[in-house]
Amino acid sequence: DEQAPTDGCDDLCDEEAPMGDCDDFSQWPNVDNGVTCGSCKALVEAEEFGNVCATYCESFGHKCAAAQEETDEDCEVAEEGSCDKPIALGSSDILCTCTRTGEMPQQAIPECCDGDGSCDDGDDDYCCGEKFYCSNDGADYAAGMGGIL
Repeated sequence: DEQAPTDGCDDLCDEEAPMGDCDDFSQWPNVDNGVTCGSCKALVEAEEFGNVCATYCESFGHKCAAAQEETDEDCEVAEEGSCDKPIALGSSDILCTCTRTGEMPQQAIPECCDGDGSCDDGDDDYCCGEKFYCSNDGADYAAGMGGIL
């Protein structure tokens, strides 16, 4: 019986976990320096698309779910925008969330991946896909595994 994590693990996989209904980022055109933000969002060089995420997403058969200006060549959002309006004219890149449906991607609930097969005995590990995400077996253990407490 799959249970959502408790005792320190967040309820949802973090934004770095690749989730959602979109093509692999290798299929996305004009991704700026390979900066991807998980959940079908990437930093894109959008000048040739008029800095409009809807136009960008349509260029590879997707629909825009969100459009934002980033802070500094990263995934941090400086300003929310609109899919069908230019964002940050004069800026060379913007954050576009593109999906096949135009709906925001759903983040997944971490699943039990504990070595003993049980996530109800207090030393529980959870994964997002195949990647370790969190544990309630102590901060040092979780950090050593590359996750969070």
